[in-house]
Amino acid sequence: MDFLLTLVTFQQPGILWPEVAGLRPWLLVAACALLAGIARRANVPRAPAFGRAPFIALVLFVLAQTLSVIFSGVSSMIEEFAFWAQYLMFVVISVLLITSERALRRYVWGAMIGEICMGGSELPFHNHWGSGAHPVTLTRPSHATLERGHLLVNEIEAAYAGYHAQQVQPFAVQDCDPVEKDVDAIHAEWWQRRFEAQR
Repeated sequence: MDFLLTLVTFQQPGILWPEVAGLRPWLLVAACALLAGIARRANVPRAPAFGRAPFIALVLFVLAQTLSVIFSGVSSMIEEFAFWAQYLMFVVISVLLITSERALRRYVWGAMIGEICMGGSELPFHNHWGSGAHPVTLTRPSHATLERGHLLVNEIEAAYAGYHAQQVQPFAVQDCDPVEKDVDAIHAEWWQRRFEAQR
């Protein structure tokens, strides 16, 4: 179902074959994906995702867009809600299709790359990711089981017109080795001194 939904999204049959546009093929496949997601047993809890701030913000956004045309009549409000609710439905589907930790990591990885590209970047090719007590960065998520004290080190890239820039933003699971904290503190101080020297 993941593959089918992606294929229909990219192929856009309603655009390539206008005669089937009235059947709303994308929405039909999305509805099937919604049912499949509900029916599939998950190894990870999915319900908490719907209580997170980003999802709540999306729901409020849809409601605000619906109410923005309140003076145009009920029919306009229904049309506005139907338009924006599609995006809400796709988010719900994407969460329901996450049935394992591996799928969750793929989703986070894809969301990260997608956000970079939607922000104006070309498709980046240098994105390293590592996790563990003393992680080594790899070109894909390690799919390791995270524990207290583990570090996540990511080197994320954005690219435009042939120029590439990377940023590293490590973070710890609750806490980490004091040595790592000392190294980070020294690194931050050294980096700041370097900037001051270049001025």
